[in-house]
Amino acid sequence: MNAFFNSAINFCRHPIAKRTPIRTLARVAYWQVVSRLQGKIKTDWLDGTRLIASRGMTGLTGNIYYGLHEFHEMASVLHILRNGDVFVDVGANAGAYTVLASGVAGAHTEAIEPGRAALAALKANITTNALDRQVTVHECAVAAVPGEAAFTEGAGTMNRLTETGTRRVPVMALDGLSRIPTMIKIDVEGGEMAAFHGAQKILGSDALLCIVSESHDTEISGFLADFGFAKYRYNALTRTFYEDVSPRESAWFVRDMVGLLERINDARKTEVFGVWV
Repeated sequence: MNAFFNSAINFCRHPIAKRTPIRTLARVAYWQVVSRLQGKIKTDWLDGTRLIASRGMTGLTGNIYYGLHEFHEMASVLHILRNGDVFVDVGANAGAYTVLASGVAGAHTEAIEPGRAALAALKANITTNALDRQVTVHECAVAAVPGEAAFTEGAGTMNRLTETGTRRVPVMALDGLSRIPTMIKIDVEGGEMAAFHGAQKILGSDALLCIVSESHDTEISGFLADFGFAKYRYNALTRTFYEDVSPRESAWFVRDMVGLLERINDARKTEVFGVWV
């Protein structure tokens, strides 16, 4: 019952569902039927890209329903990135952001993911979109220093580094990447602070325009402020940033707001299931 209630709330709140409710309901119904009859399903997504998903893969199926599951976060990837930019997808999971950044926006993606099941799905989505040359996969977690750490398994998108983890995985520091990113998306279930400690060279570079982080508590915000980044939320429909950020939503950390807005306002629009974003 809780799952149904949460799904109904998400439907009512999602910008795509609000604008095209009948078509969105049809996609939800179609997926609910087909996913029960088949295993892995390859489905058309945006700008000729495709996603391979199966029942229970919440992040990917949200994109099948709504076009952009995390609407404002994912739309900002389309608005900010360009061909030749570098995108770092920390906690890439099954690869929706990676496919969006490289397959639609044309950037090179450094996709970082330690989970076995997520890695298999990530690689499948990279291959099915012929993105092997545009994406570098790092089969590891991130922390302040490279090494090894315990990682959970079997928790889906909630897998994380923890002392009680059942598997040892390699760990990298983001400053070990060969290229400075234009944009970072990070969602590592509480490991963000350690990841930022290992990215101080990147954080100090003017080439980094924006960080999208699910976690943005006072410690993280203060640490990034030392590098000149201020915290905002983003409305992808108006292409506008706001200073009031709820703890329940992601934050965008921006250093050069004027330059970033120039880039965003110059970005082409992408059709997302009948809505131009």
